[in-house]
Amino acid sequence: MATDKLIEIAEKHESILFVGHGFINHFIAKELKRRGWTGPKKSPREHWEFSTYNSPVTF
Repeated sequence: MATDKLIEIAEKHESILFVGHGFINHFIAKELKRRGWTGPKKSPREHWEFSTYNSPVTF
């Protein structure tokens, strides 16, 4: 559900910033990749690390 909401907001505003804890970020990243989004091979695991994911379609 969180991934659905992030995608919905990204489609509406063309980009989104999501700040969350490591395990939540990991699961959302995994789901984004499953849906065709591109990003780093591994989700960041250290404090204050970030990653960027790109949609398979242009909004």
